[in-house]
Amino acid sequence: MFNNIQNNDFANIVKGRRSVRKYDENVKISKEEMSEMIAEASLAPSSANMQPWRVVVVDTPEGKEKLRPLVRFNTLQNDTSSAMVLIFGDTQSYFYAEEIYNTAVEQGKMPAEAFGLDEERYVPVMIISIGKAKEEGHESVRLGSDKITFGK
Repeated sequence: MFNNIQNNDFANIVKGRRSVRKYDENVKISKEEMSEMIAEASLAPSSANMQPWRVVVVDTPEGKEKLRPLVRFNTLQNDTSSAMVLIFGDTQSYFYAEEIYNTAVEQGKMPAEAFGLDEERYVPVMIISIGKAKEEGHESVRLGSDKITFGK
């Protein structure tokens, strides 16, 4: 199970991340492991606890073929990864407010439509490739915090 890989040192995790371009196509992530990773990621805080993220896991050859034209600069990741994880923002997440509090908004583009989601409700946020690296990942150039942070 995925639990044996946990590392709680946030700085090591963030600084050690790499941009993997090619994955080992023989390694498949089980539905159970994928569900566990998504469950843990979904614990992230969100504004007003609205939890606006919605996740589509694309792990079939047919799904990846449908996704391929939408990730034209990342086709190697799409073709070799165990799965592509599409993250959408739910513009109607407030509908869950009652459920959320009892227990504790833009147009989507092609990915939402391609995967049968209501593009009026779901907006694409990101697509993440998941798998075991076949080659060592590349360090990526990051913008400095002074270039992405604005004070008002």
